[in-house]
Amino acid sequence: MPIPSSETPEPSPAGGSDAAEPAAAVPADNSEPSPTTQTAPSAPGTSETRETGGKTENTRKSALTDLERAMIALEKRHWKYQGTKEKAITALGLTPIAYYQKLNTMIDSQRVIAAEPILMHRLREVRDRS
Repeated sequence: MPIPSSETPEPSPAGGSDAAEPAAAVPADNSEPSPTTQTAPSAPGTSETRETGGKTENTRKSALTDLERAMIALEKRHWKYQGTKEKAITALGLTPIAYYQKLNTMIDSQRVIAAEPILMHRLREVRDRS
């Protein structure tokens, strides 16, 4: 089946070509962008876009770590049986004591409150009732 003319032609053999090619050729499938774009934040708390390894990641200074996201997901769940939350905590690689110490620091962190304000408010109220 012939290749449609809209796709990028195959590179010509080394030694010469009849048409001039641009200096930076764009990949034919456009699945991965060039890993060169990087913008620096202008003020604290602003966003920074970084393309590394062909993947664009939006890194904010207020972004949550993977562990914090996992802990938030655990706190959003409702546990039916005793011990299941503790098993999930140990699956994160933390002891229950370390988990709750980290959770207490997260409850007071402005960065986490900005990401999950309703959950952090509820958890703060539960903690402060005691």
